[in-house]
Amino acid sequence: MHNAPIPPLKSHKATKIRINVIGPASHALARLMEPASTVSDVVRSSVHSGLQRVEPAVYFPPYQSGPLEHDASLSSIGVRDGSTLHIRWRMRGGAPIRSHHDNTPGVESSASSMPASSLQFNKRTGHFTGENAKDFEPLPSGLFKCRLCLLIDPMESRRVVRHERSKGHQYTKLRQSASGPAGPSTSHQTVPEAADPHIHDLHNAVHGTLDRLLSDIRSRPYDTHNPQDDSWVDNTTGMAESVDWESVEFDIGLQPSLDTQIMRDMAEKSRNYLLDPEGINDNSDSAAEERSNPESDDNSETVESHISGDFFQDPSQSSTRTKRQTSTNPQDPFFLWPDRETAILDILRHIPRSSFSRKQNEIIHWSLLALGVTNIPSDRVMDDIDRALQQLCGIESLRYDGALGHVYYTNDLAGIIAQEWANPTVRRHLHIYPEDSGNHLSEAWQAARWRDELHSDLTTPMVRIHRQDFYINEICFTRHGAFVPHRWLINNNELYGRAWRVVATAEGWIVDVSQAYNVMSTDLLLSRPQFVNNYMYYQVPHPDRIIGQQDLMGELTQWPFPLENCWRLRSSGHRVMAFPMWLYCDDTSGNQSKKWNKHNSFLFTAAGLPRRLVHQEGNVLFLSTSNIVPPLEMLDGIVNQLEVCQRDGIWAWDCEANEKILIIPSILAMLGDNPMQSEFACHIGLRGRQFCRICHVEGDVEGAEDNGGDLEEPGVDPEAVANQDSDVSNASVGSQVTSKKGKRSNKKSETMVQMIQCVTNFMSIGTQRKKAETQKALRSQFIEGSWVGGMAASKRLKTAGGVKDTYQDHFLKKLFAISSKRGQSKDAKEKAMAELRRSFPSNITSPIWRILTLIRILL
Repeated sequence: MHNAPIPPLKSHKATKIRINVIGPASHALARLMEPASTVSDVVRSSVHSGLQRVEPAVYFPPYQSGPLEHDASLSSIGVRDGSTLHIRWRMRGGAPIRSHHDNTPGVESSASSMPASSLQFNKRTGHFTGENAKDFEPLPSGLFKCRLCLLIDPMESRRVVRHERSKGHQYTKLRQSASGPAGPSTSHQTVPEAADPHIHDLHNAVHGTLDRLLSDIRSRPYDTHNPQDDSWVDNTTGMAESVDWESVEFDIGLQPSLDTQIMRDMAEKSRNYLLDPEGINDNSDSAAEERSNPESDDNSETVESHISGDFFQDPSQSSTRTKRQTSTNPQDPFFLWPDRETAILDILRHIPRSSFSRKQNEIIHWSLLALGVTNIPSDRVMDDIDRALQQLCGIESLRYDGALGHVYYTNDLAGIIAQEWANPTVRRHLHIYPEDSGNHLSEAWQAARWRDELHSDLTTPMVRIHRQDFYINEICFTRHGAFVPHRWLINNNELYGRAWRVVATAEGWIVDVSQAYNVMSTDLLLSRPQFVNNYMYYQVPHPDRIIGQQDLMGELTQWPFPLENCWRLRSSGHRVMAFPMWLYCDDTSGNQSKKWNKHNSFLFTAAGLPRRLVHQEGNVLFLSTSNIVPPLEMLDGIVNQLEVCQRDGIWAWDCEANEKILIIPSILAMLGDNPMQSEFACHIGLRGRQFCRICHVEGDVEGAEDNGGDLEEPGVDPEAVANQDSDVSNASVGSQVTSKKGKRSNKKSETMVQMIQCVTNFMSIGTQRKKAETQKALRSQFIEGSWVGGMAASKRLKTAGGVKDTYQDHFLKKLFAISSKRGQSKDAKEKAMAELRRSFPSNITSPIWRILTLIRILL
């Protein structure tokens, strides 16, 4: 039995789809298109334009928010029967159209919805932003009044599209279209339909009944009649008794009572909420922005929420509020603030040591409104301005994971210094050159520390004379020959340089460093770049041919400096200035009461300021504070910033010279009380046998710290002792390590000869301590403590030399904890200690040694 042949399939003609095109005409266009048609086919069938500067852009919001490709087929982008395409015009060669919303392809969306921003025309193009211009009346003030929604206030053009999409506007338009040409506008409007017709009918039935009820209450709230209201009228005559009708002034208008007016307003607001819960205050920018602010707290109550804004606000400005933003025009009188009101309020909110809470700021805003001050920004707007200004000109807080295991924050040192140079109240008083004032000494720049001891690389390295930059350690040509200046100074308001003479030989130049000369700035002729270009005119060797330097003994050694100063290369023609600082650290209480709450704080002041200004509150600059982190651990992060700034410099704006400059920061000295200075100097302290941090004077002090003050005593928790990283920051815990009460001392009474010898040693100057000597003692302490059983030897070295590094002690105590642990063999302890040493950072000594030229610390 054979199978019956299968009949051939009949070819069906492709069914066309009906699409709506909105944009090129005042009403929607209906087009029949093939599913395989492209977007360009839709444009050709709907638009007939020969303009050269404009081009059509087609949008289909359910597919993507941006414009469609012209060669894309309708079926590939999901266009179906009844879909709506939007056509807008854009200028060729202009900025690309950006969208603030991301509609992912494939996500269901209403076909009649339009992109939030990419389909809108702006004021620059001169087109109306809405879809139906006949529904709106332009006002002379630049606002638009909706002809359908009579109770809505005039709005800005950017609010028109949102108002058109509101349910209240669409419902009002639908009712007027259904009742005939009663409204002022009969333009076509596409009303979105519900997906389920039953849901649509139920929605209209419920909302229609409530809408008619509220409309009746709104239009006739005083039609209800209460018979008790007519008790004063005579029913037989219909006349009122005991009323002097001749003295009564009749009001023909018959204004409704207060209760009636309140009922009508309540009915209208309820009806608007029923029609559009999100668009009651459709013309209020502040309300919409408040709802869109993700950081706004819905549960927080504000003072404005209890007081009607209309009571204080000027009606003429109620609908013209614009969003405040930071100003980008330096010519504005209140740059960077948008206006005067915002500037004054922002300054008021940031007065040092007088900060207001949010509630207090709200009360200030309310009081200004109550006094009739207009154009007052809201508290939320001030927060936005504050965040924007913080990003532009604020000081950043840097996070550090300390080597001792603590997390702390420090302010950006470079940002603070840059702001000081841009501050005219500070910059006009800054001194950048040391001064040779002879025997007169009253300011920091007149002292030998800045004038002689500070490393020349940290002083101001250049002077600008005759539009030339003369740098130190570079050869230059003067009226008296060739010199190499190594420091610039001021004497009697005249600038001069300490320089070495350069002698020309047949092979090249020899720098004579045996004697320094004073070269006045008026005698400078050629800087190094100019000297290189013109040396042949003076018949001298090339400036780069420096053979070496010759000392007082006549010995010739290699020239240690590069031929061109590194700051000349980094500055690229800009001025380079020095900024010495006083760095201060001390423990202060964080409580206002008498209870002590110790906080170690780092602050600094500009050493170039006069003494009468250096301690003013505005000139004391904050870096870091903590009640947990030891001072040397916080100093580690500050020194890290200082090293970067000294290597690369700090770019800042000099408000006096009105130009960009490069700054070299340095620490002129460390300030603090005796305990803090001992910790900075890696000294054992005033209770040590060698109690002086400057010299090696020795004596027996009552209650002195024998064995370094760290030996364990009975009844003291070894873990508590091991965790003490700073004598200054942990004095309260350190008080546990004391001698037992009632313990008798075996020390004999001091004789008169011994007392005289002790006083003599105290009053005389001993052998001064040196940087290399202290560092060698610290290395010896660590080496001795790195082995099993070396704890006692390490502490004996600490006591004998009076040297104690609390930063290094943190790592030594970890080794001591393993060395003194019981129940383990010596080999196991040595293996554990070796593994622990490998985990230590590369630098385990105090960061004070990384501060350039800070050899010794004085009060």
